[in-house]
Amino acid sequence: AAENIESTAKKLAPVDMGQLQNSIGPGQNAKLHKEIEVTASYAPFVEFGTGKKVKIPAGLADYAAQFRGGNGGTFDEMVEAIKEWCKRHGIEEKAAYPIAVSILRNGSAPQPFLFPALESELKPFIKNLKKALKAK
Repeated sequence: AAENIESTAKKLAPVDMGQLQNSIGPGQNAKLHKEIEVTASYAPFVEFGTGKKVKIPAGLADYAAQFRGGNGGTFDEMVEAIKEWCKRHGIEEKAAYPIAVSILRNGSAPQPFLFPALESELKPFIKNLKKALKAK
């Protein structure tokens, strides 16, 4: 189930340079305990969105609350990152500043990848677990 969640999350993750996708992998694992972690610092903002566009799925409010307030980057760093994005996508660099201002004012829409991957695996996991328990 953990491998399926990891695989699905990687498929669902938006890809620009692949950093988010490549940051999805196994966390601490034991015989009956498996974790999938996402190490990209901006992952929660992709998953839940930012500003006015934040969407927190039911039951995840406490979890999502830990990511409020941003990741500590400056506005200038944001503009520079957007300039690099513009270059990769054939957009004039001068668009970076207005894009950054728009994101600050309006937020960015969520692009969920991890929790939909988890949701897609829950029912099959429970079904397989019940089947395994009945077989013993």
